[in-house]
Parts: sequence; structure tokens; C-alpha cells
Amino acid sequence: MNKKNILDFLLVRYEKEERISKEILTELRETINEMEAAESLFNITNDPQLIEAAIYKEEAARQRFDYLFKIAKKEYIDSMEI
Repeated sequence: MNKKNILDFLLVRYEKEERISKEILTELRETINEMEAAESLFNITNDPQLIEAAIYKEEAARQRFDYLFKIAKKEYIDSMEI
């Protein structure tokens, strides 16, 4: 099972629980798609400049994902304390 399938499973589960805002879950999904698109670009190109661009795009998406994941984790924990 790949990371995307695991993340999709988790996002669907948390969406049903409604402990994390739909906006954050949507942004997490979009960020996963951005990471996959950057990885695809990296895999299909031979141009050094495009390879470098793909690396930067993927790193930016990973940083965004980490940020959003931190927010989602805080929302989830905060919802359990109520």
C-alpha cells in the first residue's frame, strides 16, 4: 500500500469524525496531489531545469503538507479535550 492510499484512508476517516475542519482536509488532499504531480514531472523529464523545478515543487508541497498536518493534529487534539 502506498502513502497516498494510507493518507486517503486517514482523511476519509477523519472527515467522517468531523474533528478536523473540511478546509484543512481539502487542502491536505490538494497538497498530496501537488506532491504527486511534482514527482510525475520529475519522473518523465530529462531537462535538468525541469528536474530542478520538480524538486523545488515537491519540497514546497512537502513543507505545506507538514504545516497543514500540524494544524490538523492540533484541531483533532483540541476536539478531544472538549
